Amino acid sequence: MKKDKGSKLQHFKQLIINGGSIVTTYALFRLFNTEVMELLKDAGYRLILDEVANVIEILAKVTKKDIDILLNADVIRIENRKVIWLDDGDNGVFDGRYANIKYHAQEGNLYLHRDSILF
Repeated sequence: MKKDKGSKLQHFKQLIINGGSIVTTYALFRLFNTEVMELLKDAGYRLILDEVANVIEILAKVTKKDIDILLNADVIRIENRKVIWLDDGDNGVFDGRYANIKYHAQEGNLYLHRDSILF
């Protein structure tokens, strides 16, 4: 299938919908969200990994000041080390530097360790 305009993740979703055999990179696999996992499950796909995936991976080293900024702006909340993203994203203030943090927190996959390590 020819890749159309859009992100690799969007293209991957279209391949699932079309029911083709798919090979992907680990980098793209790391971006799978709950929507992709549901599409794969509903379509009856089997995932075959040819390498060991990292179960825990450092996403970002941030400063305590970064965390304090996000907490004080009511953008995030920490519950049992889990980072919960609260900002609705409409204002775009935290989409730049914190976009990766936002994405993984919204997917429920982000935890804070020692006030400055996100994994």
